[in-house]
Amino acid sequence: MSFSIKPIAIAILFAVTCPFLLLAQTPEQVSKITSHYNINYLNQLSADFLERSQSEKASAVAYAKAYNLPITKTLENGSFAELQRVLPDGTLIYYQTNNVNAAKSTRVNHINIGGTTGFNLDGQNMIAYVWDGGHPRVTHQEYDGPGGNNRVTIQDVAAEGGTHLNFHAAHVTGTIAASGFLPAAKGMAPQAKVRGYMWNNDESEATTAAANGMLLSNHSYGWDATTISDQWFGAYQTDARNWDVIMYNAPFYLMVNSAGNDGTDNTSNAFPLLGNPNYDKLNGISTAKNNLVIAAANDANIDANGNLVSVSIASFSSQGPTDDFRIKPDITGNGVGLTS
Repeated sequence: MSFSIKPIAIAILFAVTCPFLLLAQTPEQVSKITSHYNINYLNQLSADFLERSQSEKASAVAYAKAYNLPITKTLENGSFAELQRVLPDGTLIYYQTNNVNAAKSTRVNHINIGGTTGFNLDGQNMIAYVWDGGHPRVTHQEYDGPGGNNRVTIQDVAAEGGTHLNFHAAHVTGTIAASGFLPAAKGMAPQAKVRGYMWNNDESEATTAAANGMLLSNHSYGWDATTISDQWFGAYQTDARNWDVIMYNAPFYLMVNSAGNDGTDNTSNAFPLLGNPNYDKLNGISTAKNNLVIAAANDANIDANGNLVSVSIASFSSQGPTDDFRIKPDITGNGVGLTS
């Protein structure tokens, strides 16, 4: 079933990284890519990340049960959140989803089959990796079509104890790769394949996938701003550094994530940069250096030739910069009233 989600941000990786679409993920390409990597180091890094995430998750669940705190919750804006760990200062780290006419606004339709550029890129031979708050339904009609049937597979069923369907994961997956059975829901790369994961062991799983030739991954989630201390806004902390380490050691890999939905929240961070409450709202993995962070925009005004006439940032999109004054988010993509 296709549906329209209310305005929230999404990182649309295929729309904003179209040069990578020229690198098909054939076995030959994967072998060439990974020949430049220190696979032994990446495997050890993955094991270290997994041990840490599982330990932190177990401790967080025990803490939540002891103090009668929710492990999962639905926020007022409809986002899904799940407790991941408890920091030494008592801060609760919840991952929360950042929900999502995008092909037109990002102009990816001009590089699709039949577009004005003549590139005819529909994600052929490409694999998108999606980490999210749950799994998409792999039997959805939009995952069949010209690119083949059953194009979406779940990679962590055993690790997560089964399949856990989630509307947000389905929406993100459709935005990337829906075949267009319903024309308005057509994805950015309608012939691409998608490998889906839950977010609980994202660093470890992404490291392993990168060691096996993954080029791109989408992460439309971040920390729940209402549960973190002021010091974590804009901070370059462990999560951000870990993702930078992964990308540094797998330089052909790019992690793409959404900026967040806290643009209108002027109270969670009581001490923003330079005392300006309209800025300094990024947190979690959106402060990393090597990733691509996407702000949400309203529908852009694009002429028939694909030229940008006008566009505006959505008010709910989280603003930067980082605490060390790096410019983040990096770019913007449509994130308002998106159908998938």
